[in-house]
Amino acid sequence: MTMLSSKQGDTFAAYQQLQTTASSADATTAAATASPEEPASQLAAPLQSDASLVIVEAPDLNSSPRDVPHGASNAISANGAVGDPVMISYRVPETGATELGGDGTVVRLADSLRAMGIGCFVGESALQPGQKWALNIQEAVKECKVFVVLCSPSYGDTPWTYREIQLADNNKKPLLAVWHSGTYPPPKVEIWLGGEQRLPRGHHPMTHPSVNFDDIVVELLSALERFGVKPTL
Repeated sequence: MTMLSSKQGDTFAAYQQLQTTASSADATTAAATASPEEPASQLAAPLQSDASLVIVEAPDLNSSPRDVPHGASNAISANGAVGDPVMISYRVPETGATELGGDGTVVRLADSLRAMGIGCFVGESALQPGQKWALNIQEAVKECKVFVVLCSPSYGDTPWTYREIQLADNNKKPLLAVWHSGTYPPPKVEIWLGGEQRLPRGHHPMTHPSVNFDDIVVELLSALERFGVKPTL
């Protein structure tokens, strides 16, 4: 059984309350629209109970796994495997681990989700010598259930992030955007994200002083559950 800190417990409680409220609203709507032959209780399909998080960022085309600073992979735990149902695509220099030049947002997000019972996989630290980087990225995208885009100013500017979201769309993966900073949607990927769900709600990115990180975690948990991925606590 996962032991939660007081703060993590508050986050999970807020998530449960949000789900209870949403479930009550859905049940009311279903009851009002269900026909006698189709009871409201049968309108909603059961959700899956197992979930893991894939966090993958390939380097720019002129770099390779050997270009990652020695020991930097320790910045994020190497748990999970390619094939887990959620992949987070992000720009390492902006939102990756601080040891890699980012602001650590992906680490905080991964740790928060892991505390809720959603396992996390990190591409950089999971790759072993001899494995082909591009193949692992490709398989992670193709096998995920939800493709999460952590949107920062240069997301989509690099060939790898552009190819990741393009591959996800080609494989008809649900796209879930988390607005970190910069213009939304990022100009180079507007064609894919312009009409998709975006977190946080409102007019400000997650880095704005008015936005609470824990509230974003609650929103993300709720959004993932709608795609059949939920905490395993």
